[in-house]
Amino acid sequence: MKKAIALVTVLICLSVAVNAQGKRDTIRSDKHNSAKEKRTDELGLSKEQSKKWKEEKASFKNSRDALKADKSLSPEQRKQKEEELHQQHVNKLNSILTPEQQAKYKSMREEEKEERQEKKKEMGQKKGSKA
Repeated sequence: MKKAIALVTVLICLSVAVNAQGKRDTIRSDKHNSAKEKRTDELGLSKEQSKKWKEEKASFKNSRDALKADKSLSPEQRKQKEEELHQQHVNKLNSILTPEQQAKYKSMREEEKEERQEKKKEMGQKKGSKA
């Protein structure tokens, strides 16, 4: 009887943990998708531009994943190839945009970079205050 109660308790705990994990992943995914939509809305992409944008993003992701999976490269070679791949990606994205959209995209990226740096500073201060 005790074994059965212990087993049921373990199963309940596991189901709660799995459910919580799923919710967290969904929240992250929703946040990421809303950021993508916000970006395309703010840039004012046409349907054709949006289609090309998505295709380039998917192509870049596939290329980056293939590069990460390539174990024949040294860390230095991998880093150099990643930088080249990223620069090609940025150039392709810019070729999709009009000059006005390019300027807007650049300012958006800079704002996002500043926000990430702010978060890193805040996280560093929180870690420092815990010690």
